[in-house]
Amino acid sequence: MSVVPPDVAAFITMASQMPGRTLDAIRWATASAVAAGFYDTSMVPALSAPQFSALNKQVRDAFAPRAEELRAGRPGGLRSAISCTTRTAQVIWKRDRLAADQYASLTAAFTAHGFAPPDHIPQHLRRQLIPDENRLIAVGSALFATLADDPALSVVELPDGLGVCLVHTARGGGKLYVAPDETALFVGSSVDFGSGLEAFRDGARTPLEKFDIDSGRTDA
Repeated sequence: MSVVPPDVAAFITMASQMPGRTLDAIRWATASAVAAGFYDTSMVPALSAPQFSALNKQVRDAFAPRAEELRAGRPGGLRSAISCTTRTAQVIWKRDRLAADQYASLTAAFTAHGFAPPDHIPQHLRRQLIPDENRLIAVGSALFATLADDPALSVVELPDGLGVCLVHTARGGGKLYVAPDETALFVGSSVDFGSGLEAFRDGARTPLEKFDIDSGRTDA
């Protein structure tokens, strides 16, 4: 019988079935979050040697059928898929060791692609305990990574507690407005900040499924 908990095993199965480009987006979102200080690798809980051995084997076995496919993509694709999945699995396994904001930031890259991690604390308390700005920046950074590789983002705090706006100023970039409930509105670079904010304030949102990395962009 495996020592890997069922919820962790379910996450590994889900991660191993993600499209290659989704795994690439998670890779770059994680790297961007590390560089920006929103993902602290030292906070990933350690496992005992037997636990890590079992986890490592289960992750590698799950990705083994796709090894050739992932190696043929971006350099390091298979290695990064295994690494990101293993770290997040450790976080889920030992989530009782983490504060709510740490758990949220360490799972944000996968959460942005439809994965709902097991609750660390009840949802109504989670909203109160997680510092809004850092949480929203982590969510927005992960979403933006589906639109551009390693985007250089600046952050603008929105008025009246509306959330934050992440701005990618490079050619063809855009703006992503993120609300406290983690819904978001993406607008292209042709839309000025004020117009985007007005639409966001009025309730316009981009459905999560529109952040489709296969399309290469999203529409408001």
